[in-house]
Amino acid sequence: MTTMTQQQASDRVVSLAQWKENPAHTSLYVWLHLDSEGDPFYAGRGRGLYAWEINCGPAWEWYVRNRLGGTYEVSIQAHSLSDEQSSQLLDQLLERHADKLLNRVNFHRRYDASIHPEMGPSGYYYDFVRDATDPEARLATALEAQQLQFQSGGALGETGRFGEVLTAMGAGRPNVNNYFIPYIVKGLMANGDVQAARSALAEFLRYAPNAIQSSKIESLQRMVDRGTYKPRQRKAKDT
Repeated sequence: MTTMTQQQASDRVVSLAQWKENPAHTSLYVWLHLDSEGDPFYAGRGRGLYAWEINCGPAWEWYVRNRLGGTYEVSIQAHSLSDEQSSQLLDQLLERHADKLLNRVNFHRRYDASIHPEMGPSGYYYDFVRDATDPEARLATALEAQQLQFQSGGALGETGRFGEVLTAMGAGRPNVNNYFIPYIVKGLMANGDVQAARSALAEFLRYAPNAIQSSKIESLQRMVDRGTYKPRQRKAKDT
């Protein structure tokens, strides 16, 4: 196993051609993407040519295209790792460079929930809507939560470089996710209020226009266009 030393990340920069010639390139390794100054902006793990071939999502793509002119370097932090070793090392990097990295999921990056603390990743609304057994209570709470997201304006919960890039992208209201809208649309449809379901989905898409590309939202759009919905029976929880 090759492990990290106290070298700078830029000291481990490897070109694609060099990595192809390295016998360890088929092993599990941990990598960083670096800008021209040697500053890390993404961390990951994989095998083969993964670190050079992967598209790491919209924020990463925007940053590479608009801030880096389409070029970046790959720094191999360690190779010949076990799954556990690679997971631990990746977590160390996510913590060490939390404010710099564009990884969408990073529990070490501070989340600014100052606007609506209850709307944080594990907030009350998510738990209640997920676990509610009363359909009307679930619908009412989902509607309330959705309005709180709308009212948050363009305020970001994300901080650091990731938050800055989302703002620069004009990512629309990043706090408006697609968690609640299925409960709202299906709840209204189950009540026979098709027009309200259509209006709710249309309002959601005004705040989160990019969500139209989601298969979940496409399914909801087909449902309201069709005007019919047959609710599934929820299984009773064991007690």
